Amino acid sequence: MNIIHSQIEITNAQRNLQTTQTQLTKVNNANASATQEISELSSRSRLDAVAQKNGLTLTSQNIRNVSK
Repeated sequence: MNIIHSQIEITNAQRNLQTTQTQLTKVNNANASATQEISELSSRSRLDAVAQKNGLTLTSQNIRNVSK
């Protein structure tokens, strides 16, 4: 009886581990996508295009990148 109970507990633990690993993979993928989007949105060419569209100019000495 104890062996069956232990096997059930192991199976449940494995299922929980698999669920957690799947969730972790999804979060890691979302983070990678967000990082790529941030990189694209903050690219110099995009900033130049946005500035030009709004009649502005960018001066390199006025641009600062802040990282955490």
